[in-house]
Amino acid sequence: MPMAGREMRPLFDAPDRKLRERASLAEQLEHLARTDSLNGLLNRRALEHVAVQPADPAGPETAFAWPKMTGRKRKKARIAAGLF
Repeated sequence: MPMAGREMRPLFDAPDRKLRERASLAEQLEHLARTDSLNGLLNRRALEHVAVQPADPAGPETAFAWPKMTGRKRKKARIAAGLF
């Protein structure tokens, strides 16, 4: 019977391997969904998520500025970034 146990082992390990792979892919997808692919910074979705989270009263005070861009400024920024 020891031979049968070694033959069956890959069958039982496969689901664990698939779950780890799926978790890794989900983590990568979450990162891509929250960061800008051009510069790696947080995108608007991530910043809005951070903005609605309650601040930690024990932590340092933090603030961030949200730039208001008109259509013309947005177009110039996209041209400068090569996104036309």
